[in-house]
Amino acid sequence: MQLSAKVLNKVIANVENESLTLSEAKRARSTYKNKKTISPQIYNQDKISLNMIIDLFIKRYIIRFKLKEIGYEINDKQVEAQIKSTESRLGLNREDLLSFLKSNGLTFNEYFETTRESIEYNIFLGKVIKPLVKITDQEILNKYRTISKKDSLTFKYDLVDFYINKKSISNIDQKIIIKDLNLFKKTGILPGYLNNIENNLIKNVSEENLSSLIKNAVKKSSKNEFSKRVDIDDLSHFFFIKEKKLIESEKYRRQKPAISQKIFDKKSKNVIKTWISQKKNRYYISINL
Repeated sequence: MQLSAKVLNKVIANVENESLTLSEAKRARSTYKNKKTISPQIYNQDKISLNMIIDLFIKRYIIRFKLKEIGYEINDKQVEAQIKSTESRLGLNREDLLSFLKSNGLTFNEYFETTRESIEYNIFLGKVIKPLVKITDQEILNKYRTISKKDSLTFKYDLVDFYINKKSISNIDQKIIIKDLNLFKKTGILPGYLNNIENNLIKNVSEENLSSLIKNAVKKSSKNEFSKRVDIDDLSHFFFIKEKKLIESEKYRRQKPAISQKIFDKKSKNVIKTWISQKKNRYYISINL
């Protein structure tokens, strides 16, 4: 019995003054899947071995030492605040949480320390790893084009809408009207048949927010040109393109942060692996499995 206890309490890994016993490693392996719901970023493997538990242990303390070095040390009060925030968000009290943990085979202390580890890992990603991961606009655009058929770019306009009752110009060719409107822009003089024409400035409008009739008309026109005639109800419109710029589409802008995060998640795995490997030489690490 005493021999069995010694085997279970055998230290199988050390990082500086921190140690991992065989019993702790076996417990960590048996609860690994249950910790996925608490910290899926860290506990993300389908199958886990004792060697992987040791690697996780070493990685945890190297990250912790680095955070302490740059002024981040997560104390118990911060962990408790995070747990209370989670309880509030999920509408749980402490008894509910303890009951949930028990049903999932976890102790409160294990949950507490996993929460601490998760906070540390997120700070580590933001402060240490993120500056090392380069993501270009072209990478984001390329990824967007693989998941969406919508255009990534759209036009943004400043338009001057010249409009008149369409009956008053029904017998006049639109080419003549556009020619006379261009002359008006230069001379300020309108022919008699256009005396009742009115205009309205439309600033900073995206083509995504224009009706299909107007969008098709102005998209085919260049800056400082009039669009073809657009009839809407009783009015005929001629849109002068005062400004026309290519900008990112609204859908693309909305999706950029999520796409960037996906690219970061993928790239950061190799960066973290390399970073941990390089930092191992700075610490006393022993393994005795």
